[in-house]
Amino acid sequence: MSSLQPKSFSIRDDRILKRVWYAAAVLFLLAMAIFSVFYLSHSYEAMKNWYHSLNDCFPGRDTWATNFFIPVVKEKGNRYALAGLLGSIGVLVYMIRNRKNDNAPDISAQKANINWTDLLWYCAIMMLGIILGLWSWRLTAPAYDEIYSAVNCAELHPFQTLSYYRLPNNHIFFNLLNGSLFGWYRDHVDSGRCISLVAYVLVLVVIFRWLYSLIGSRPVSLLILLPVA
Repeated sequence: MSSLQPKSFSIRDDRILKRVWYAAAVLFLLAMAIFSVFYLSHSYEAMKNWYHSLNDCFPGRDTWATNFFIPVVKEKGNRYALAGLLGSIGVLVYMIRNRKNDNAPDISAQKANINWTDLLWYCAIMMLGIILGLWSWRLTAPAYDEIYSAVNCAELHPFQTLSYYRLPNNHIFFNLLNGSLFGWYRDHVDSGRCISLVAYVLVLVVIFRWLYSLIGSRPVSLLILLPVA
């Protein structure tokens, strides 16, 4: 009878994963420190010219230097850059000095067991999400801000996409992902919808897992998930 039991496998965070997270944190802090130095060491005119050199064709270009990035903004930015520089250096020093501290939290102890039956259900939920998402994609025309931000924001230089907040570019991180991951693709409206589809499918999987943890029945959890989907 034991052979009929569903097999399971475990996912463990080992030292390699911990080192990856450590390296990513160090790179992020180094990037913050380097850009802070870059910002502090350049004048307002130099920063304005550098920004235009990234991509001189962006929405609101004619009023960007008069209504958005003005000298007083540069002065206030100096304070943030100084705080970012001191903070990143302080955290870097702390991380390097305590990198071998045995008392630090060890994420390698984390363990998650996933049943193969659960995995099949997750795959079914993902297929359901893909079908519903593509069906909705065909029935729904792109909205104005969806097209505008994809064309005028996601196609800009990544730093411009990240730093220039203007309506309807209110989905800054979304546009940054779209431009960074699909900069090679010709249609950023379609690639943006693909990102939305992936997020939608993952949300359905998370909701299904949460419902199953409460109810304990996969079929009932699926029935409750359907109107949500």
